[in-house]
Amino acid sequence: MTDLRLSLLQKFGDQKILTVWEITKHYWYYAKEAIASLIKKGILTRVKNGIFYIHDFWESWISVGPLFFVDCIGNGSWFVSHGTALTHYDLLEQFFNTSIVSVCERPSKQHIELAHFQYVITKSSTGSDFWIKKILVRNKLIDITDMERSLLDSFSNPKFAAGAKEVAKAFYEANHEKLVDYSKLAEYLKRYPNRVKLSKTLGFFIDTFAMIVPDDFYTAILEQSLGNYIWLESRGKNIGKWIYNTKWKLILNANENYASIIEH
Repeated sequence: MTDLRLSLLQKFGDQKILTVWEITKHYWYYAKEAIASLIKKGILTRVKNGIFYIHDFWESWISVGPLFFVDCIGNGSWFVSHGTALTHYDLLEQFFNTSIVSVCERPSKQHIELAHFQYVITKSSTGSDFWIKKILVRNKLIDITDMERSLLDSFSNPKFAAGAKEVAKAFYEANHEKLVDYSKLAEYLKRYPNRVKLSKTLGFFIDTFAMIVPDDFYTAILEQSLGNYIWLESRGKNIGKWIYNTKWKLILNANENYASIIEH
């Protein structure tokens, strides 16, 4: 992964305070640009000249986040999902400083901003009674969607996962590392109200990235992709030129080179 925060954490582990020299040794000629980018993304804070502090996403999330969630959703169940879950599984390249929390009942508040992190609370379209697991973070158990559901949730609402392109890259990465359980993914698809759109999207990126997937899964999503043409990205409607993908019945932005997504 090229994510700057993951890169830092892999290099420095639990170390919280870094000197400019330590960062320079890690990034070499790109140190100045890297520091500026890390500060802009909220990953680093300049404590004083030449001294920086690494922000720990989970530490902030554990210590403060749940206190705000009680005001938003009461005592109802909630779980980490979408891009936040993909970040936990090391599948998002971009640093994702928004914590996405799904709930079954519509929350009274949907957006909270705290320090360098934003908390978005969204109503789950599929419920919380399936494919949730617990992870131990800072000695506390947290409910989080498993990887397959996280991918589908993120494709379903890409704005909660840094955008459709980032989710597509996460899907490619998970498949490349042989992390995807396709029998589970196929079963999950049946629970989604927008499973036709999801099937079309998955199929399109499987073809575009020349991904190797089980034949039965590919056949199943192809069969579910029948029907009318739909937009791959909703923003494409505002762009004057588009093309039609006849296999997956998708309308694409003609100016977009989707195959190049995994090259960057």
